[in-house]
Amino acid sequence: MTDNLRRYVAQSQGPHRWDGTAGHTDASTVCAQAERAIAYFGNRLGVEYRTRIESALREVRGALMNHDLRLAGQRAEVLKTVLQEAGGVQNA
Repeated sequence: MTDNLRRYVAQSQGPHRWDGTAGHTDASTVCAQAERAIAYFGNRLGVEYRTRIESALREVRGALMNHDLRLAGQRAEVLKTVLQEAGGVQNA
């Protein structure tokens, strides 16, 4: 019984461990912001920024679907940066 428990713990602490909902929630929140930006600003974003946002959004969603929170967090940071850049263009 103890050996099985040790194996389970060792397997669950691999690089793709699903650590709970904190990282998932953060990445999901950024995805929701991106989706709202696309829906609200639509064509006013311009083709370049819309494409960059959609691409970064796909990368975050893909990492979340693979339960890789570390990668999802990294991709969410990229998505945040793209959203900020697009927001700067909108405010100019």
